[in-house]
Amino acid sequence: MMLPPPDYKVQSDEDGLNPDGTRRPARQPKPEEPSLFNLGEHSASTRADAARAARPKHSARRKRALTELAKVGSKGHTRESLGIAMGLRVQSVCSIALDLLRSGDAAETGERRKTSLGSPAAVFAITDAGMKSVPK
Repeated sequence: MMLPPPDYKVQSDEDGLNPDGTRRPARQPKPEEPSLFNLGEHSASTRADAARAARPKHSARRKRALTELAKVGSKGHTRESLGIAMGLRVQSVCSIALDLLRSGDAAETGERRKTSLGSPAAVFAITDAGMKSVPK
């Protein structure tokens, strides 16, 4: 068993006194830490501008995603494979996939496929409602 060094003082939690009866210094409050998501006074307007700029791309990409899903039918795609088919990064496809799933134009099949990194990924396929929305 290791013993504390001779000058080590155990602090009592009960009354703010050291074992020898001297008062220990008051605890200093921790400084306020900035929020991890508070990126400055202009961040909200910057995000809003980025969202407005992305809206037209999202609409076009959504139509293209429907077309790609229609090509493979019930076989479906993972988000990664849809991104590859569309020539986009998976990060760009995730919001499109979520939009298609929420609208009912696509549905998860319950199947899982491995990604290029070997992780399991959900497969989703176009629905009958989605087929009606495919651009001609």
